[in-house]
Amino acid sequence: MGKGNIGIMENRNIWKKGKIRAIKERYWTEQEIELDAECEYSSLVITEEIEVTDDVDTKLSDINQELNPCIDELYRIQKDIDNLKRKFKTPFEYIEQDKNQIKENDNDIEAFRTDNSGVSLQFARLANERDIQHMVCDTKGNDYELHNIIREVDQMGRERYKAREKKRRGMVGCEVREGMFVRVKAVSDSESTISIAGIDLMKQLSLTRNDLQTCIDTIRTEGGEKLELVGERVLALSGDHMRTLTRVVFVHNVKGFYLSWFIAMEFGIC
Repeated sequence: MGKGNIGIMENRNIWKKGKIRAIKERYWTEQEIELDAECEYSSLVITEEIEVTDDVDTKLSDINQELNPCIDELYRIQKDIDNLKRKFKTPFEYIEQDKNQIKENDNDIEAFRTDNSGVSLQFARLANERDIQHMVCDTKGNDYELHNIIREVDQMGRERYKAREKKRRGMVGCEVREGMFVRVKAVSDSESTISIAGIDLMKQLSLTRNDLQTCIDTIRTEGGEKLELVGERVLALSGDHMRTLTRVVFVHNVKGFYLSWFIAMEFGIC
């Protein structure tokens, strides 16, 4: 213990000598430096050996013990800071959290999609929210298949798509402008996972192409025929003492309004 302290003092003396020499070289003339050469650093040189007694050793030990609580406190402060950092996530962590939440929601919806008759209203609302989120946030389109939509050609050779079977019908209100709704007929299908409508509904709501957003999804019939999409828009729908928002994709050669299973459930058209 004593030898170690002596070594520390010697190192400090060497450091002080170096600092003094640098100051002299900077501010003194060569003559002043030469005159001072004989007695240089004499006041700082330790000429006698310092003996570290048990009493000094005890005092150093006491100082060390007094510092230990300070070190422990600093350690606790550091842990508190780390905990605060965990509470406030980085933007990338929030993005990752949203992705994981979306995957969980998709899994929940997929688990109930095969038997929509047993789906609760809560899952229907969750599916609707996810569909709107897909429209607003996603950059990769989905592939939808409409099992109840078929293609037919009339006597004039005109092609159109319609429901094979109009299983369930109802009336819903579609917002034309703020606070003003128009009642329109709607058809629902328990297997449809997307709401679509024809140009006729666009005319009823006084919508133009400029009012729509490009749809990145692909919609096909059960036979694999690809539908030509006009665009998509979030519409405000109203029913018996309720109102909600949902995504509607407008399609060429389709007449009418076809609701997804989750919106049909919310409005009781199922």
